Amino acid sequence: MMTNTELKNKIENLVNGLNFSGEDSDLFCVEVPKEILRELMTKLRDDTELSFDYLFALTGVDFGNELGVVYHLASVKSRNLLQISVKTEDSENPSIDSIHDIFPAAF
Repeated sequence: MMTNTELKNKIENLVNGLNFSGEDSDLFCVEVPKEILRELMTKLRDDTELSFDYLFALTGVDFGNELGVVYHLASVKSRNLLQISVKTEDSENPSIDSIHDIFPAAF
């Protein structure tokens, strides 16, 4: 099992533009711009060291001024947990790319 600091260092090297929180808690959190959501999710799944292969929760969230989706991932191999959140400011016509082809549970 990786520490949250190790997770952060590894994920930072996958894509740029991420915000991290919860480094001192049980659930490490990553906020990703919607434009790179699919790239990040694919890399989290396919990276052999991270191997986040299980999407166990997907929740639509009204953040007030923004709408978004929160994904909870697990790695069966390492037993790490990760929360990914993505937001859009367009509450009239919100759009976030689907990841159902990356994680079929997101269908």
